[in-house]
Parts: sequence; structure tokens; C-alpha cells
Amino acid sequence: MGLILIGVFIAVIGGILYSAFDIEGGEFISWVGIAIFGIMVIAIPITRFSCISEIVKFESVQTSILEARQNDNISEFELAALQQKVIEKNEWLAEQQFWANHWLCDLHYPTKRLNRLVSIR
Repeated sequence: MGLILIGVFIAVIGGILYSAFDIEGGEFISWVGIAIFGIMVIAIPITRFSCISEIVKFESVQTSILEARQNDNISEFELAALQQKVIEKNEWLAEQQFWANHWLCDLHYPTKRLNRLVSIR
């Protein structure tokens, strides 16, 4: 939401500079603001769908790890690989939850769904 508002703000400021004060670069500033706004509007569904697909992957890895830990015939190498995967997925989750709760890009993430996820133990 924040990036969209910044784009709109820059476009408005550029328009004011151009129309009210006849400042040469005002039109350019206005176009930059419109470009930022347009890019953010296009980026929102792309990043949301990407994050949702990563959430599905996280949930499937979480389920696989829980099932593998219940298996008694798992080797030490497989346990080490699982532990590495747990670290990677928990790192991803922490980063996504941080950005989902940040005012600059809160619209880009499915915040409620991300906040329901818990790290893999």
C-alpha cells in the first residue's frame, strides 16, 4: 500500500509543480509517479500469487518433514538433509512474515495466511 501511495504522491507533486509553478521538471516527476503507481498495481497480483504458491510448497514440505521424522528407518544423511530444508523454509517464512507486516508492501502478501503459518520445529 505504501509504494502505491508514494507513486500517487509523486505524481500529484509533479503535477502541482508543472501546472501551478511552471517548473520544467514537474511533468517528468509526474510521469515518474504514474510509472511507480502502474508498476505497483501490476506487481501486486504477481507477488501475491507467487507468495501463495510458496506457502503451498512450505505446507507440503512441513507435512513431508513430519512424516519423515515419524519414520524409524531414516538415515543420518537424510536427517541432515531434512534439517537443512527446515532451516531454508523457516528462513523463507520469517522473511515473508516480516515483509507482509511492513507498511510499504503489505498488499503484496497474503498477510493473514502467512501469519497463520508456524515455523517448522
